[in-house]
Amino acid sequence: MSTLRVRHLSWANPAVVYAAIWIGGCALSYIPTAFFISPNPTVIFCIGITIVTFFIWDRVLGAYSSARPLSATTEAELEDLSRFCQFLFRAWIIGFVINVIGSRGLPLFWALTGDGRTYADFGLPSFSGLLVAVKLFLITSMVLLRRTWSPLRILIVVTALFGTTFLELNRGGLTLMGLSVLGVVLTLRLIPRWFWIFTPVAALGAILAFGKLAELRGVPYHVFESLAGKGSFFLKLPSGFFWVFTYWTSPIQNLYFAADTSMPLYAPVFTLQSLIPSVIRESLIGLEYPIPLINPALNATSFLGPLLADFGLFLSTAIIALLQAIFVFAYRKSQEGAIPFVLINAMSLAAILLSVFYMFFLSLPVLFFVFLVVVFKVRNFVSLYPRKAVAV
Repeated sequence: MSTLRVRHLSWANPAVVYAAIWIGGCALSYIPTAFFISPNPTVIFCIGITIVTFFIWDRVLGAYSSARPLSATTEAELEDLSRFCQFLFRAWIIGFVINVIGSRGLPLFWALTGDGRTYADFGLPSFSGLLVAVKLFLITSMVLLRRTWSPLRILIVVTALFGTTFLELNRGGLTLMGLSVLGVVLTLRLIPRWFWIFTPVAALGAILAFGKLAELRGVPYHVFESLAGKGSFFLKLPSGFFWVFTYWTSPIQNLYFAADTSMPLYAPVFTLQSLIPSVIRESLIGLEYPIPLINPALNATSFLGPLLADFGLFLSTAIIALLQAIFVFAYRKSQEGAIPFVLINAMSLAAILLSVFYMFFLSLPVLFFVFLVVVFKVRNFVSLYPRKAVAV
């Protein structure tokens, strides 16, 4: 009997990923730019505490995990996932067409033809967020279905998902989808020997593409120069390097700037803001940023920004510790090979990797992704099929 075997792998552990992304971001924030400010010791201390609590939860919940994380994935489960994905793919195609018709075009063509509209004008409010969740579910499921679907079939789906996201000039969507696939690969330990050679090449390509997308989205050079600072070594590199650096460090700089001046509301106003459909959010909450910004052009505040605005730094640290318990639980269950938790852990890793930029944990696309996982689990027809384990 062949089985789905998931071994303990540190890079699939959300605690390790969280520590790497935040320690790296804090270290890079010392590099001088036009938006550089001195690091705030209180912020660094609280970030350090959240790193420690993540590893504590991993240690505590790990003590109750199976010594041999081994589980069988049946043909029935994969068949049900296949059926669900076929339904979702058809639904996504219809939804994408509706989005294009409703927007009267696509951002890439707007940029190439000099149309005044930008990527922000594309898509129907809230509906687009639900379509992102469907794409995330499909793209992560393709890894699990690689031995039950033909390579051509998977290639068509993956090309359609990534290709249309590029046509939308949606850097966030491309990044989240890529990181979600990486999350599944790490969770299942599907890492060939050439992975560590290919990864730097892929990362370099992603950085260059990131910069090119910024140009297509209409970011003028003088904005790039003013943020980097005159004489900055970033000006000698392709713009993608600076934009990746900026998205990684400017939210931390905003935290440094706001930590001592922001007055907590002691209500989950900004924390739950992203859960409210954008159609309603604009009229109820407005589009104000949760914390003061060092520069209006640098409006990312990380997942800590909304928590800081609502609860203050220290209470936010306690709330984060509770969220971490959920992530670690999902990770430990994924190590037993359960498909729903493999999918959820992949999304958790992607959200944690982007936590330095935005609170994806409580965003509409991610929560709807979890809802789709729940629907898949509830509606499965495993009991209707004989259980025959297959390798995944």
